[in-house]
Amino acid sequence: MYQVFKDKGLIFQETTLAMSLADGQQTTGEVFTTQVMIEIEEKSVLTIFIILPKAKGNRTLLGTDFLNSAGLILDVKNACWYFWDNPTHKYPFGEELNTPSIAEMSSNTC
Repeated sequence: MYQVFKDKGLIFQETTLAMSLADGQQTTGEVFTTQVMIEIEEKSVLTIFIILPKAKGNRTLLGTDFLNSAGLILDVKNACWYFWDNPTHKYPFGEELNTPSIAEMSSNTC
């Protein structure tokens, strides 16, 4: 993702960030950050992407900060999600999607 964003001309800030990993470990490391507009179900959300330069082959994750700023509510029990301001319009969780290649992502505009 870093290379795709870089090729699109996004500006990155280098900073040190304290992180809690999925296994509960806490670590501090150098990261790059940039702001990206994410579109989801016809809504646009400006979010900060954190790039871990030493990570290889990892997938893009949208964390709780994104869920909060987008106003998304996850209903795990019913396998769906919705926007907080419209709880009656629910979207089912999708199946695992085929991730496009870097070349395919590079050909799309941000």
